[in-house]
Amino acid sequence: MRYIYLDENLSEHVASALNLLNKGYFEDVEVNSTKNAFGKGVTDEDLIPQIGKQNGVLVTRDFKIEKTKLQNELLRENGVGASLFNFPKT
Repeated sequence: MRYIYLDENLSEHVASALNLLNKGYFEDVEVNSTKNAFGKGVTDEDLIPQIGKQNGVLVTRDFKIEKTKLQNELLRENGVGASLFNFPKT
């Protein structure tokens, strides 16, 4: 099973919708919200190693993960792929 986690700065409803859209296509991929999987307010320092144990991917809008040395090192040490999204201001 491959796991994709949407950080809590993205709606848990998006994770549910992606799983519904994925039915019948990639049966070995599961999309989860970090809020639902690990609890609301879990720190990145606790979250990243847990995702790494599952060889998962983190999708987030939190660009400080990439810029904060400790969090960036945690991503690399735990083999977590991270996709960062920035939405335009309206």
